[in-house]
Amino acid sequence: MREALAYWRDPVAFAVCALMRTRLAADFSSPVEELRALLRGAVDDLAGDPRGVRAREALVAGCFSGAPAQEAAARRLGLPCGTYRRHVRQGLDLLCEALWQQELHGPR
Repeated sequence: MREALAYWRDPVAFAVCALMRTRLAADFSSPVEELRALLRGAVDDLAGDPRGVRAREALVAGCFSGAPAQEAAARRLGLPCGTYRRHVRQGLDLLCEALWQQELHGPR
């Protein structure tokens, strides 16, 4: 998950990340685009859980919005770096759990 989000803005690197070799991507006709859409949707879905609102904001600021470093993403959100990192870790945990459930049981 970390690798996929780290390479979010680099389609070539994203195309060879470990997440591309999972069952989630296996049936996609256009795996890179569809997995990116699935990840983006799963991150957006975090906002539906009260624990996930700040986690979603941290992931969006750090991965999707083009912040050059964690410090810049933390500043964007008005958070101390440690708090920002905690929200990112929580977001990754929630995201992994949601995608793991989808891997095991298929889409909702």
